[in-house]
Amino acid sequence: PIKHDVQPPNEWQYQNKSQPSHEYIRTDVYNPIAASNERIRIAKYACKRLNSSRHRMVAKQFFISQKYHFMFNNIPKVASTTWRELLSYADEDCRKNKPAPPAADINDYTKVVFFREPLVRLVSCYFSKFHISSSFSPIYEKEFRYYILKIRAAGINLLRMPGHPWKRLNVTFSEFVQFVIKYGNRKLRYSKHWKPQYTISDVCSIDYDFIGHFEELAYDGPFALQKLGIANVVEFPIVHSTLGDGIYVDTMLSLSWELIKKVVEFYWQDYEILGYNIPSFEV
Repeated sequence: PIKHDVQPPNEWQYQNKSQPSHEYIRTDVYNPIAASNERIRIAKYACKRLNSSRHRMVAKQFFISQKYHFMFNNIPKVASTTWRELLSYADEDCRKNKPAPPAADINDYTKVVFFREPLVRLVSCYFSKFHISSSFSPIYEKEFRYYILKIRAAGINLLRMPGHPWKRLNVTFSEFVQFVIKYGNRKLRYSKHWKPQYTISDVCSIDYDFIGHFEELAYDGPFALQKLGIANVVEFPIVHSTLGDGIYVDTMLSLSWELIKKVVEFYWQDYEILGYNIPSFEV
């Protein structure tokens, strides 16, 4: 059975789901500050309860701005392209792989990260990177061909056939999920697109000043720009629904119940730490 005994965040009340104004601190609508504080509280409690060890921060995962004194952990498939464009426009020197500030100065930097519901992120990743209609799918098929064929029935035999012809794999969502479950925690190229977010973010090691959720991007996004000190330089774009969200349930229900249980187990620490409820699926 799936154990989930970390208390989820309070049910935030909404009165206006349209693009918000710049008046964020209100008691009658969603409050980014209160929501972030609750997420930070849940993460700290879960990390402590799970005895997650603290380790040295990996600087290359951050967009670091010395001009504005912030460090933004840009997790793939969490509006990462939008954030990269916004941060680079605000500070052209803000990019990944920059040297981290000295340890003694880290606390002087505003540290921000955004998370997304784990399985919604997984569905989005599949359609963006592996589905036959994606322009990226030939790249990912080539990169992970060996693993996908091993998952398929008689895949090993296909691999051993001399002169096995190159052809499109047309990876199914079920095959992709099996690949993630079996190989998702390996240090493979591109694996950050489906690795659990708590590992990419080092949320148990880093004291973030603001934790946003993709699901509240219309509110958390503009507020994060204020937190980073660049709201007067760039404006957060209007948030639209995404492909992964729109077909999420149908895509998940294409899996067997056993596979659904296994993939939820794979991401169970994300659910424990990031403040999301484990989903239930009904036909």
